[in-house]
Amino acid sequence: HDIADEKVLIKLEEQINFTQMLMLNETAAYIIKILQKQSSITTEELVLQIIEQYDVSQQEAYCDIEKLLCQLAQEGAITIE
Repeated sequence: HDIADEKVLIKLEEQINFTQMLMLNETAAYIIKILQKQSSITTEELVLQIIEQYDVSQQEAYCDIEKLLCQLAQEGAITIE
């Protein structure tokens, strides 16, 4: 979602708790959009899409994606299988 021109991820529950929303940078928002469209995508496939979209190395993309996925899993926003 966009709130005040910022990308945010809000966990949907019975009641929305705005204190637990995650602020997302452009890359994180792009990754979330990919995950919403392709829920069974692998980390390696995500890496390939990120290095095509942004000027980053494969190692940097992998590290950033792993960090984001771990944070999202800790927040309960995604489940890693």
